[in-house]
Amino acid sequence: MSPSAPPRVFMGMTEVAGYLAGLKRGFDALGIPSLVVDGARHPFQYSEVEPRHGLIRLLQWITRRRIRSSGIAAGLWLCFQMLFQIMVLIWALPRFDCFIFAAGHSFLEGHDLPVLKRCGKCVVSILMGTDSRPPYLTRMPQVSGAGMIRRARWLKRRLRRIERSSDYVINSPLQSHFQENRFIMFQAMGIPRSVNAALLPSPRSERVRILHAPSFPEGKGTSVIRRAIQNLIQAGIPIDYLELTGQPNSEVLRQLRSADFVVDELFSDALMATFAAEAAACGKPAIVAGYGQNLLRSILPPVMIPPIYHCRPDQVESAIQTLAIDVGRREDLGRRAFEFVRKFWSPPEVARRYLQLFQREAPEEWFFDPGTLRYIAGWGLTPDLALQQIRNVLEIGGGIHALGLADKPDLQRRLVDFAEGRITDFEGSRGKA
Repeated sequence: MSPSAPPRVFMGMTEVAGYLAGLKRGFDALGIPSLVVDGARHPFQYSEVEPRHGLIRLLQWITRRRIRSSGIAAGLWLCFQMLFQIMVLIWALPRFDCFIFAAGHSFLEGHDLPVLKRCGKCVVSILMGTDSRPPYLTRMPQVSGAGMIRRARWLKRRLRRIERSSDYVINSPLQSHFQENRFIMFQAMGIPRSVNAALLPSPRSERVRILHAPSFPEGKGTSVIRRAIQNLIQAGIPIDYLELTGQPNSEVLRQLRSADFVVDELFSDALMATFAAEAAACGKPAIVAGYGQNLLRSILPPVMIPPIYHCRPDQVESAIQTLAIDVGRREDLGRRAFEFVRKFWSPPEVARRYLQLFQREAPEEWFFDPGTLRYIAGWGLTPDLALQQIRNVLEIGGGIHALGLADKPDLQRRLVDFAEGRITDFEGSRGKA
């Protein structure tokens, strides 16, 4: 890459909640040539842009066939998929200067990263949840304790590969248990979301319209949210509740326009994830519940903290009631959320921060040291379910080594203390990170 020429950016191999599509819009606005390759195309149709290159279209077709197959057929399609991903790698090497991989999915699951480095490419790996969070701290239906141990070992090896050969790794602090090196905080980069041309007013009605759009209802705490809203309706609060599951992103955005506010999720380890960011881009406030958000606020610089209504999971009914009856508060929160996304998370602003990474100019305040992490609540978990999963791993794995946290003795001890009843509340995660 010539010092005066803009970098050519490759992004893939899996789209996650429209993140790469949004980032491409930012690069386009800055005149930076870029390409997004989504191996299988996202099921919620965040981007309808079809790749023009026949090799990439063929890779997508093969990947979809693998996903729909089982047994020996799935294995054969996987071999074809790997072959075509190698072909895309060979095609991309001379054409791009910088490579951004989402959810840890590169051409060959991290084994290709040393090749890219030796060829002088800038490599940025973005981790987005279950690709870095310990399985025993994640809501994982139908996964046994032994399965969690196997996945934890695989995940730890994979992350070491990624860390060793990436120029920068991006992750959220509260899901970085298995990382060993400093990384860029996800909140420093932001979620690229285009705001509406103007702040969308809520419909003037005596009834309050609340939207909840869970991609994974069990992990998002949907049953508890439903029950809380039903209680408020029975108490006489005029609420119209709409729940969308498995719908394309275009339908979610359409329904957002007429909502008063949204309830995102119950057990979050983030402040503002994709759905809450989409709501903010429409000027709609979001309730996001979780156990670690006060801790995350103590880690992040104030400029990185988005305006959301935060509460503990057991306070969600009260939070919904507050925004349902306090029109001024919810409109003020929606206005501030809109301005935050417009100013800090617009696609061009997020893309500019990635250009700083390409130029090796990341400020010190963007970094987090995972060795200081003390968070034990995870994502999507009630305390009882977390306790069960951690105990299963300790018992089946034969001790604390099964946690995969030998490099973090303080965090390892906290998890053992929780499993043995010496920490009785997830708020035991609170304190200096």
